[in-house]
Amino acid sequence: MDELQTKLLISESQGVELVESLRQRELALAEMGQRINALNRELERVHQFHTALEQWLRPALDEIEKKLQTLEKSQQSSQRILEEVEQVQALLDRQGNTSLRK
Repeated sequence: MDELQTKLLISESQGVELVESLRQRELALAEMGQRINALNRELERVHQFHTALEQWLRPALDEIEKKLQTLEKSQQSSQRILEEVEQVQALLDRQGNTSLRK
């Protein structure tokens, strides 16, 4: 075999290797495309779930916030009443009347 034929065989071999490498890369690229599509679908499902959860959860959280505010107001009112009762009791104690303690 002469030098030209050897170079030709080497070139053909390299060409076959390049074609195979290209085919493998195309397969890998196709797999990545499928993974990207699957991730996009999953992301869309998560977004839909988040939206549905937000629509359900927001009114519940708003209601909880209102109830907490009502409780805080009731606590403040109860605290004021307790302070007034203590003041009245202190006044009665000074006057010698302990009827509220009974």
